[in-house]
Amino acid sequence: MNKITNLHFNSEYSFFESPTKIKDYVEFAKKHNLNALVLTDHNNIHGFAEFRKYCELYKIKPIFGIDIDFDQGRLILLAKNNKGFSEIKKFSYLKSKNKKLTIEQLSDENLFVINHPTYGYKNIDNLKNKFKNFYFWEKNNNEANIYLKDCRILSDKFYSSLQIINNLKEVKLEVNNNYVFEIINENISSNLIQNINKIIDECNVVFEDKKNMLPEFCEEPFQYLQESVRNKIELCKDIKKYDSNIVEKRVNYELSVIKKMRVENYFLIISDLVNWAKSNNISIGPGRGSVSGSLVAYILGITQINPLEFNLYFERFLNEERISMPDIDIDIQDDKRDEIIEYLKNKYGQNNVAQICTFQRVGAKQALKDCGRFLNINFSRMNEITKLISGSDSLKESYEKNIKFKSTIDSEEILTKLYEYSLLIESLPRQVGIHAAGVVLSKNPIIDSIPVIDLDQNLVTQFSMEYIEDWDLLKIDLLGLRTLTIIKKMEGEVQKNFDINFSFDKISLDDEKTNKLLTSAKVLGIFQLESHGMMNTIQKVRINKFNDLVDTISLFRPGPLSNIPKYIENKNNPNLIDKISPEYDQIVLTTNGIIIYQEQIMEIIQKVAGLSFAKADILRRAISKKKKEEILEMEKTFISGAINNNISKSVAQKIYNQIVKFAEYGFNKSHAVAYATLSYRMAFLKVRYPLCFYSGIISLTSSIDMINKTVLEAKELKFNIESPMVNKISKDINHDKKKTLYLPLTFVKGLGVAANNKILEEFEINGKFIDFFNFIARAKKANIGDSIIDILIESNTLREFGNMCTLINNKMKALSYASAISYKDENTNEIILDLNAKKPKMEIVEQNLELEAKNEIKYLGMIYNAFVTSKYETEDKLNNLKVGIEYKIVLSIINKKEVMTKFKKMAYCIEVADSSTNETIWFNEKNKFIFDLIEKNTIGYVTILKLDRNGKKYFNVSKWEKIK
Repeated sequence: MNKITNLHFNSEYSFFESPTKIKDYVEFAKKHNLNALVLTDHNNIHGFAEFRKYCELYKIKPIFGIDIDFDQGRLILLAKNNKGFSEIKKFSYLKSKNKKLTIEQLSDENLFVINHPTYGYKNIDNLKNKFKNFYFWEKNNNEANIYLKDCRILSDKFYSSLQIINNLKEVKLEVNNNYVFEIINENISSNLIQNINKIIDECNVVFEDKKNMLPEFCEEPFQYLQESVRNKIELCKDIKKYDSNIVEKRVNYELSVIKKMRVENYFLIISDLVNWAKSNNISIGPGRGSVSGSLVAYILGITQINPLEFNLYFERFLNEERISMPDIDIDIQDDKRDEIIEYLKNKYGQNNVAQICTFQRVGAKQALKDCGRFLNINFSRMNEITKLISGSDSLKESYEKNIKFKSTIDSEEILTKLYEYSLLIESLPRQVGIHAAGVVLSKNPIIDSIPVIDLDQNLVTQFSMEYIEDWDLLKIDLLGLRTLTIIKKMEGEVQKNFDINFSFDKISLDDEKTNKLLTSAKVLGIFQLESHGMMNTIQKVRINKFNDLVDTISLFRPGPLSNIPKYIENKNNPNLIDKISPEYDQIVLTTNGIIIYQEQIMEIIQKVAGLSFAKADILRRAISKKKKEEILEMEKTFISGAINNNISKSVAQKIYNQIVKFAEYGFNKSHAVAYATLSYRMAFLKVRYPLCFYSGIISLTSSIDMINKTVLEAKELKFNIESPMVNKISKDINHDKKKTLYLPLTFVKGLGVAANNKILEEFEINGKFIDFFNFIARAKKANIGDSIIDILIESNTLREFGNMCTLINNKMKALSYASAISYKDENTNEIILDLNAKKPKMEIVEQNLELEAKNEIKYLGMIYNAFVTSKYETEDKLNNLKVGIEYKIVLSIINKKEVMTKFKKMAYCIEVADSSTNETIWFNEKNKFIFDLIEKNTIGYVTILKLDRNGKKYFNVSKWEKIK
């Protein structure tokens, strides 16, 4: 049967106007033997890159167009050639800036102009007169010169999903078997068919071969790069300890590869960017990914990791045999990322730098909710169903893995329909956003290469990250890392309070105190090490040197996690390490007989089989990607090379089997070393400058739970953490260099920065607040409202003037006093007449610790001062009990609960506190009778025994005596 392609199609990227995914669209066309296919999304061309990819895959001719709003209606524009494609890019960009488009801006020399079949241009005669390449379709109109339908779905089974996303009961579309093509029939004249074929034949957008579009950093970039490396190598003191011939050979090799791959501009741009950031006090990470394997990158200051010291390979990063572009990802303190992007725009041109788009998509739960509304399913019922979806699981994954979800869906016909409808709209794009990291640079305006939009006054590509390189552009990932912002804060605290010359980047990676801290697992707040599993692991490994930490971080992943016991066993007893051959054994000796790193695999291949590092990396990648044909071919090459190196075939086979076994999980050592450097240096800060460390964590952490844990750990280590006080006011956390850290007023929930600044200004101008009446008078003068005063009292911020109940009881008296000694001027400013006027007598009220504790939890997140146990306590407290000695201490029972363990057994625990710390105490079945006796929100004496099991503390409670 003869078919004609419809010249209009809206895909999923016509947000909420079509449910059709581009992959499905092109596969549908292939199934029905269409030779050409059109994409015309509404007002954007986000789908072009994906459309091009699938059309090339299925050998279908792609026709690029847009369905776009003009002043009097929608027109479909199809690109005849590359110039037409550029015009479409221009119009979609203008549309993103909310510009009104008129037909006067439009020329049809390089475009076909087609009136939209449903929402077309009102004055059609204008279009007929203006454009020779104008086409339109109107039913029963003999003048129509094209056949066209408003096309958004593949078949009628998608009609319901179209209704759902439009949130309509009726959609103005004819329902047919499909809309992508039409079988030629008597209603379609030969003239219409001829015009359609003419348009398809004449639409020929041809994309040029890839070329390097990076900005030219300077006139002779390679010469400049070479000179920069030669000049800076003298400043790298740690390189001088290596044989100069080895260094010279490595540098020359890396430079030769950089030149062959024509990426010298890339290195210069990154080097300039990193060094500009550092000179502007912006923290940059020590390295990320495989770039740490480059000695040139280290010399230029791009990374802080010397690859010679850690046996890292340049070929893992850049390999001319692999022919892939370099990928240098930069970690930046997350509050400074915008400054770096602005620097790039100013240096290379506002139109030559763009961020990369990303799409927020309909998740499984949202799909269910949208379809539930459409099917009129009860709201509370929908909540019950969506709660069955766990984490980021898709609908299909939930249906296949979650028995309860599956049985619920299968239980009713309406729920089965709900599931089927939800599958149709799941993962559809909801809206476009800006990628958190990706930035592209070009020597020409970005729009010359790739379509762009204006998003919140940012130039943003219309294609997502995975398609950027296909369109002649190289991306740079500038990743905002919160850890670097926290580290910058810690570094500033150390410089301010201890050593003005202190630099985080210069911290030694060989420090005995740091090793002891890591082994003790007191790693709360330290990058990568905070999880319970990691704490247990580093405690068992026992960190004796920096490389132990690198190994542990690399092994603590789902794949190689099972190798940790063997690693620890071999570390403690090297005689247990299996011996295979001297070449192999020497390489794995540094990691206790376990292959951990991709670089080790490359070294084994190179030393055992004599292959180049470049070929070794290709083999490693083939194994990790499970390319069976390549693996079999390379196996022959490897064993042949090993035999040539006088290694027996059986030993070579054994080594190859080891490579295959570990390659799938092998970690990038270049990345591991760089990130372990951050962790180790943070541990150094924690053990040497603990108050600076805690100050950084608390002040820049938004999680109340994390803040509470940090405060409790600091207290356990005998540091004082003082909750906010008006006479210890500042804009930030401060400490006394020894044992006490003072939290700022901004830490109080509901207070806010404005109120803090008013009180701070009053404090700085007129000095310390003398008493409660003095504070209230001056607070009113500073325009502090009564509700803020209530918060200050109830958060115990004014505790130095009296207990909470006393201050609440005297508040009205203090406000009256403030009013009596002041007046408002003509600008309603509060003017104080006499702060030395006689004050009313403070009426003392008995302290209510329960009330204070409740309010501190409300405003501060936890109890800092109002410990209900304090009047019963002795010197023995939770945080100073010795192991193996039984004590009788007083504890407050905060919570009591039964929980189901992963082994499907019931466990019992109570959350307790005294003035020293909080703890969770677990009970086994034997002591469950104690658990049953204990009541929530009570105080009592417990007889308690502290135990230590492999460095982790446990408490055993044998008696309970309630006090109140």
